[in-house]
Amino acid sequence: MTFHPSVTGMVLAGGKSSRMGTDKALLPWGKTSMLEHAANRLKPLCHEVVISSNDRKHQIPGFALIPDTEPGIGPLGGILSVMKRRNEEYFLVLSVDLPLVTSAILKHILSFRKSYSLVIPVNSNGMPQPTCACYHRKLLPLMEQMMQQGANSLRPLIRHPECFSLPVQDYPDIFTPDTFINMNHPETYEKYRPE
Repeated sequence: MTFHPSVTGMVLAGGKSSRMGTDKALLPWGKTSMLEHAANRLKPLCHEVVISSNDRKHQIPGFALIPDTEPGIGPLGGILSVMKRRNEEYFLVLSVDLPLVTSAILKHILSFRKSYSLVIPVNSNGMPQPTCACYHRKLLPLMEQMMQQGANSLRPLIRHPECFSLPVQDYPDIFTPDTFINMNHPETYEKYRPE
């Protein structure tokens, strides 16, 4: 696995977990938690991996916890908060509720970073995955403007001229139909959790 000194890895763990009924970041996933699992997926690829969350229970050894400076606006607030506190050129983002995303997938997303300001996988039904994507620092002013205009979604960034929508169906050896299944509900979690 290639280490990229210009990349900060970011685990988005600040969601409310209301559909799960418990903090999904702390749920077991194999021998670790979902939170540690996500951080460990990013670690081999990044200069540093940070946890984006306002919850001190999400502090794990070896990873900085960065709270939202603009709470209540979802992943946009988390990504902005980390970008403002770190100086790297690229930010590789992974939501804590996407444990089926592998390091190979993250490496593949990173491989397009020098050609685009934003690399977002799009699954076979056309759904973009902005919480498993690579963001360039140059997007920071646009994202701040979006926040000031009341946006609480990352989806408008998909229309950015330097956004690459990565078609996952073109890479069946890396992506599977289950790759972007969110562990938002207890039934889904029980179905996919490793023994």
